[in-house]
This record gives sequence, C-alpha cells and structure tokens, in this order.
Amino acid sequence: PSLSPDGRFLFFTRLETTKTAEGNLCGKIYMAERSGKEGWKTPVALPAPINQGCERAGRMLSDNKTFLFSSMRN
Repeated sequence: PSLSPDGRFLFFTRLETTKTAEGNLCGKIYMAERSGKEGWKTPVALPAPINQGCERAGRMLSDNKTFLFSSMRN
C-alpha cells in the first residue's frame, strides 16, 4: 500500500485470478479516501487508462498530481 503525500488517499493492489503468460497473478489498483481521523471510505478501482490489464504498485508522487504504477500489457 501507498499513502499519498497529503495523507488523503491510500492506494493498494488487489490481486485477481487472472495471470500473466509467466503465471504471475495480475492485479487492479484501488484507492480509498480518508474519512476523518479514524477511517476510510470504501475503496474504488482506478479507471482506465490506469487499470487496463495487469497493474501493481501505484504511488502518488510528492506533487500530489503524478501517479506512477507498474503494468504488464500486451
């Protein structure tokens, strides 16, 4: 999991049953927004063009605008 620099968003990968040609599990990147000091809203899968295949390791950079992630696409 990765917390945005401003602490408002949590990004994580949820693995699925889909696998790569090499047999590695694929995932989708989800985001949850902080809901007060003690909780989080329900996580949602990020839309395309981020989740389009086999994604992992989403990270928001310190500018709170640039999002990096790993992807295996055909």
